[in-house]
Amino acid sequence: MALRPRLGRPPHAGAPSSGRGQVRRLQRRRPIRRGDPGASVRSPACRESMRFGVCAGPDEAEAILAAGFDYVEMGLSSTAGNPDFDLTRLDGIPIAAMNLFFPSSVRLYGPDATEWREYAKRAIDRAAQVGVPVLVVGSGGARRAPDAPGDWEGAFVDVAAELQAIAASYGITIAPESLTRAETNIGNDLGTLALALAARGVGFTADSFHILQEQPDLEKIADEIPLLPRHVHLGSKGSREVPQASEPGFARFVAQLRELGYDGTASLECKRGSTVDELRENLISLRESFSHSPRKQE
Repeated sequence: MALRPRLGRPPHAGAPSSGRGQVRRLQRRRPIRRGDPGASVRSPACRESMRFGVCAGPDEAEAILAAGFDYVEMGLSSTAGNPDFDLTRLDGIPIAAMNLFFPSSVRLYGPDATEWREYAKRAIDRAAQVGVPVLVVGSGGARRAPDAPGDWEGAFVDVAAELQAIAASYGITIAPESLTRAETNIGNDLGTLALALAARGVGFTADSFHILQEQPDLEKIADEIPLLPRHVHLGSKGSREVPQASEPGFARFVAQLRELGYDGTASLECKRGSTVDELRENLISLRESFSHSPRKQE
């Protein structure tokens, strides 16, 4: 399987020199297998630096990259966060982000809180070894507020800030996302969460599915993304499929990203194709959606 070098960035100058926390270099750079069809789906508005990926496991990486996507976004808890997972399985796969930070057994706070720091330190260390620059924190079960008095929204922001403090020495960004009320009862309003995280020096992920599910007022979608996000997840409202430019809510979501000048990474996290041809069509659709909303002019 001919895969591309990872997208991980090198650690900053303050990173340890012992090897711990430094992004591991690939021993050899293998050729990119994108082909003419994958290259042909780029549109002028997305050409500068927008990169599109798919949330998936290692076994789907070859098809995703062959379709023309730039990277694969994997689950942290099932890969780098799992001490039994062989990291060499990820060699050559560009990984711009990992999600699913905590396993379902973890509880971050409250009467039933479990120990999570050692897991987090190990998972972040192993993510750095495979060059992952962004770790998304969704983990609805782990962050759910217990049925007990307390500032649980604040407690979640505290956890995110502590994770960022751990990740900083590796050059990794922690980027929590809002979730729907069906998934958890903490951090459902991204506008509020993003500002609280920013006050603690933590970035965030803007997820179109979660935002559109929770915010029915099209005029208020821009308020849900008050700052430039660190990462983006893409999915349509309702059925959580590949979003289309014709969907009013998604069009507003994309317009706000472009207004903010966002040109980073965006991952499909939804029902989507599995074959190379199907995935290529998904990518064409995504690029069309972003090309309909021109990038903000500086």
